[in-house]
Amino acid sequence: IKKALPNLELEIFVHGSMCFAFSGRCLISALQKGRVPNRGSCANDCRFDYEYYVKNPDNGVMMRLVEEESVGTHIFNAKDLNLSSHIAEILSSNAISA
Repeated sequence: IKKALPNLELEIFVHGSMCFAFSGRCLISALQKGRVPNRGSCANDCRFDYEYYVKNPDNGVMMRLVEEESVGTHIFNAKDLNLSSHIAEILSSNAISA
């Protein structure tokens, strides 16, 4: 890309959370806390432990869903991106200037 478009400024996202979003918009932080990440204010609600329940429509009984992970249920956040093992390649790509 840099060879074809030498004046184009490129950035590479190396480490950080990969947020649960719909069309690039974080919904959980905005809904629960009124903090909108796309405006620079994330509450990190996706990183909290949650308990999930299903409701039987016939009798209204709520059943707790069993956690599948020993560390809790974290379905709202993906595994953090970590490209630190590729730093040498990233620096040699000329995508950024050090």
